[in-house]
Amino acid sequence: MYILKMNLSNIDSPEIEQYTLSTAWDVSTATPDSVSYTISEGAGMSNIRFSKDGDKLFMPDPSQDSVRQYSLATDWDISTA
Repeated sequence: MYILKMNLSNIDSPEIEQYTLSTAWDVSTATPDSVSYTISEGAGMSNIRFSKDGDKLFMPDPSQDSVRQYSLATDWDISTA
């Protein structure tokens, strides 16, 4: 069984939102998970990525010319960052 997730971030907002897709790659089937994570460092994050096993979240931080890494207590669940 596969759980298909989509995470959205907005360059103007410090929040990442999570959705479930009932059909892979079809955003019209997205349902909000009521799960989000607010980045304490502020807005401006985009291009989020996960490690292969889903236990880490990576986000580039252009203001610091670096990449921020977050550990996830539950794989793929951004609310546990």
